[in-house]
Amino acid sequence: MKAASEGNPDAAHAAHDDPSCASSNGAGLRRIAESPCQARLSPVSVQHAFGNASPAQKLQCLPAITLSFTHMYHNLVANRLWCTSFHRSLATRHLSHPSVDGWNVVAGAVELAHEWALRGTDLPADTSTPFEFSMATRFRLAMCISVSWKFQRAMYTSFPRRFYDEEPNLIAPHTRELAFLGYSFLYPDEQHAFGGWCDANGTNISQLYDQMIDLEFDLLKSVSVMSLLTHNAQVQAEERLQVMVDSGAVDGEAAMVLRSIVPFFRVASEDGNARRPTPGALLCAAILCLPEGRELAAKWFNDKDCGLARALLRAAIQVKGLAADTLSVGCYADPKWINHKYTCADALERALQVAGGLV
Repeated sequence: MKAASEGNPDAAHAAHDDPSCASSNGAGLRRIAESPCQARLSPVSVQHAFGNASPAQKLQCLPAITLSFTHMYHNLVANRLWCTSFHRSLATRHLSHPSVDGWNVVAGAVELAHEWALRGTDLPADTSTPFEFSMATRFRLAMCISVSWKFQRAMYTSFPRRFYDEEPNLIAPHTRELAFLGYSFLYPDEQHAFGGWCDANGTNISQLYDQMIDLEFDLLKSVSVMSLLTHNAQVQAEERLQVMVDSGAVDGEAAMVLRSIVPFFRVASEDGNARRPTPGALLCAAILCLPEGRELAAKWFNDKDCGLARALLRAAIQVKGLAADTLSVGCYADPKWINHKYTCADALERALQVAGGLV
């Protein structure tokens, strides 16, 4: 897979003149520690630490990972570095906001991170308490969202070309997009030590770019990328929804509503302890938020799906911690959002009552 850094040579926007606008706070990657617990690496050194994390460690890391990806995605889209537009007005109306993950970029990146980015030797033994991801882990996280983005949007980026090689090169100037993503996952003090994102720091940026390419190769050869991006729970929920559309159970408008709130329940479930949601549970929880949810759920979902959906609804009502922070980033916390009436507190309480009558 070709690196996305050699993208569209013609597209450039005013926001690009200062790319730090998308990464001045580490692309929204908040520190999840009250005090540092691991020594940091050199800003231009990516170390491969082997030894997979345990299932419990992976589960406990998911809330921070999703929050990181959500901030990253929001900032890149807001600064028009990544384009998430749709060609159909119905999809635009419901899926245009980055929070709904209309292209499954965040969901796919989470799957890649769960399978590849977390190494036991890079994590503390107890991941249930606040800690910081090492720089090596954060660079791997940057690569996960990069690969997911390139798969879903075919490198539909508009990074400016501003970097030249030391030796003459016919395809220069380069965007160094991969390096920018890695740089965006650095904390502000690390960005300062790195030398900033500017033409004068081209040597460090070029080195980081090369190291990100190495990570991309490692990711592509280490895990089943295609399966993780095309068969995760959110995508499978879409497939089940398509069957309902094809049968006439829901129309296009309702389908877009449901698709827009499926990620809400995926995020709400990530409290670091709960089992990861199934496709049926995600879709069933979303359907129960509709006025006609009882009839649809009773016809299209079994007792197991309804029971798991009930747990998702309860998790959404009681959401806190990093999952709550993620849901507060975008449209789900915005009363003006077109589908807010389906995810507000009252709607969730009503849906939970309906779910209780089905199980």
